[in-house]
Amino acid sequence: MSRRRTRRFLGALAVVPWLIGGVSPVPDATPPTVSDVPTTIDATGERDVTAELQAFIDGVPDGGVARLAKTGAYRVEGTLLLTERNGLRIDGNGSRLFATTTGERSRSHLRIVGGSGLVIYDLEIAGANPYAGVEERAYQPDLAFQHGIRLEGVTDVELARVIITDTYGDFVYVGRTSDGRWTERVWIHDSVFARSGRQGIAVTAGRDVVIERNTITDTRRATVDLEPNGPTWGAQNIHILDNEIGPGRLLFLAAAGNGPVDRVVVVGNQLRGRVLTTIVRPPDGTRRAGFYFVDNTSDTPAKGVPLHLTRVDGVVVTGNTQLVATPGEPFVDATDVCGLVVANNTTGPGTPPFADVQPACGTPPPLEPPAPPPVAGRPVSGAVVPTSSTTTSTTTPPATSARPTDSADAGDGDDNTIVAVIAFSAVAAVAAAGLIAWAVIRARRAEPRDARRRSPPSPTR
Repeated sequence: MSRRRTRRFLGALAVVPWLIGGVSPVPDATPPTVSDVPTTIDATGERDVTAELQAFIDGVPDGGVARLAKTGAYRVEGTLLLTERNGLRIDGNGSRLFATTTGERSRSHLRIVGGSGLVIYDLEIAGANPYAGVEERAYQPDLAFQHGIRLEGVTDVELARVIITDTYGDFVYVGRTSDGRWTERVWIHDSVFARSGRQGIAVTAGRDVVIERNTITDTRRATVDLEPNGPTWGAQNIHILDNEIGPGRLLFLAAAGNGPVDRVVVVGNQLRGRVLTTIVRPPDGTRRAGFYFVDNTSDTPAKGVPLHLTRVDGVVVTGNTQLVATPGEPFVDATDVCGLVVANNTTGPGTPPFADVQPACGTPPPLEPPAPPPVAGRPVSGAVVPTSSTTTSTTTPPATSARPTDSADAGDGDDNTIVAVIAFSAVAAVAAAGLIAWAVIRARRAEPRDARRRSPPSPTR
């Protein structure tokens, strides 16, 4: 399957759960004003439109929506920069931003510095790394800071239904501003990330970050990297929940670095072609605290010890499925760890829980993982809630150009199958709603008349 077809397949997979679940957008009380991208900006990918798109986004007021052309293709050879924006939404509308040139070392495709209440959704970003993925030459040190989306000192930012592929750097980088402001309250969800040149999702200065229900695959280094650059950097209260994890070159979770990394919750992830390989190692003379590994499943046996923990207080490792290939090889290598619980894991015969007998120290933490923080509009239940598309447009929607079709994609049976699945799911959702309504009416008619008379009237809208 070509990379183009792969992108379309992954994008469809990200949408199918929305249709099956019958979830519909919940309109805001006051719909934001939409600014549609001018039709004069090329949406066919023929020329570089970095400056034009930058001017368009700069002209959209805070609190509004910058909407791209439906399924447009925008060639962006530079960086789109958002600085100190507040309440801005970027509606990709199914469009794709892509680069064709190598570019310089720190060319992030979308860079957000400061600001709050930002939402990026329904957008695809494709880097220019022809070797991205797990092979050796995917990592190019001179280009390793070309991230798909770079966050610096942003508060309350949501990335929803985005697709990021073929980067020289990370898919998403969460860091700080030059004056030391961390990024806080980030929700990265229901998105697809495939083929990186460095990490998958990296946090060097982030607090209250929820990464859930994403597909993350073919990462050159760590899938999730929590690696502070110094003592004033850090990663705190990071929740990695219910993601589909594909192959990667190095670790699944790296929690080393030179600053604090605490309160990390890893729950319900499905690893395919990937081992639950994890290193938690603080700087010399320091400790880390509050790590949970619960109900994660890997389909790939580990050739060595999967979990390496050093100087950590309060660790729960329960309900995981991770086979260890060598009998006698432990599941957890714990060094100077206090308050450690390892129980009810499926690791295969002859696999002890620890490398050595663990000393009794510290207070065991609660077995139940802490709830995710209320970040960036995330519902407390964690349910999928689409970003509202109910908006007021200031212009006539522009005419759009279809993305050029590769000859190899014509009549693609895979695409037809996806369309059929989506259509079936939509019809199923409508049918289910009809059956529920019919059942309610039947039950209503069956009520005694006196009971109906006593019922309070329905509120009017």
